[in-house]
Amino acid sequence: DDAKFVIIVLELFRGSETYMIGVMVDKVMDVLLIPTVQIKPVPKMENTTDTEFVDGVVQIDSKFIMLLNVDKIFSQNEISLANELSNIKSVI
Repeated sequence: DDAKFVIIVLELFRGSETYMIGVMVDKVMDVLLIPTVQIKPVPKMENTTDTEFVDGVVQIDSKFIMLLNVDKIFSQNEISLANELSNIKSVI
């Protein structure tokens, strides 16, 4: 199998706690540093488009990039489970 994946490490904030979670993705096209002044509000979209996890939109050249709010993507249960799994010590 020639499938290749990339792990993106996300820093999530829940109350006073900070969690690090690795997310597997197909590929990363680019890593950008975007000044806050370039971030625009999410425009009104059709009712079929869920924008709950989108914090803003940035235009770069002729492309529009939606900025995800990773703190909203994962439920507290998912974060707790990932945290528990990361604390399991493997025995060989």
